[in-house]
Amino acid sequence: MPPPPPEWPHSALLNPAPEGFVDLSTIEDLWFTPGYSTRANPTGERLPGYGAPGAWLRADAAAALAAVQADLRSEGLGLVVYDAYQPARASEGLVAWAIRSDREELVHEGFIARKSLHSTGTAVDVGLVDLDLGVAVDMGGPWGATDGSNAFKNAEWPGAYNREVLRYFMRSHGFRGSGNRWWHFQLKAGELVHHDHPYGCQEKPAGSWSAPQGWHRSTWRHPGHAVPRRCPARAEPQRRTQTK
Repeated sequence: MPPPPPEWPHSALLNPAPEGFVDLSTIEDLWFTPGYSTRANPTGERLPGYGAPGAWLRADAAAALAAVQADLRSEGLGLVVYDAYQPARASEGLVAWAIRSDREELVHEGFIARKSLHSTGTAVDVGLVDLDLGVAVDMGGPWGATDGSNAFKNAEWPGAYNREVLRYFMRSHGFRGSGNRWWHFQLKAGELVHHDHPYGCQEKPAGSWSAPQGWHRSTWRHPGHAVPRRCPARAEPQRRTQTK
């Protein structure tokens, strides 16, 4: 029996998913490595809207991702999710970080979007894992890299091959990839609505959040995060686990 996937880091601090969205922890064997809810991302700080680690997608995108996972499973592979739905305030945070860090080229080149498709719940950042070995697959560079290895074509064997495999399976279920971020895919969907529903219960709800004063200036310093607050009691999502 292969090793089980890592436990999803759900906590009492995580908001329920917005209406019409699905918690990705319900997809069998899916791995999750939180990026923006920790300091392990290009900004070095947790982004606003990520007050608790979680990953949601719009229902149609989640169903398509589950189909990709099912196809990969027959090859002994699976997906690891680095980022899924992104609150709109987090997109603003990425742009502000790029400006105050003198990295505006990341915005001009489309690496960071002023209005990200992630906030529509139809975009997801993923890589591959070997389900039999229980390890991540060499993708030719890490998620979030800005050193050139992020470009889809900038990888050597075996990373280049694994990127092709990932893109093939994602495309087969309606996702389109990105040339400058090998991990980024968006479902070819209909109407797109941007949301700002935060992951953390302690965070200000959509419509009441505003950007900190001086956010874009190089002299701005992170003020710290709001004190975590438990969510109202509710049923945990039903997680699917491997049974073979």
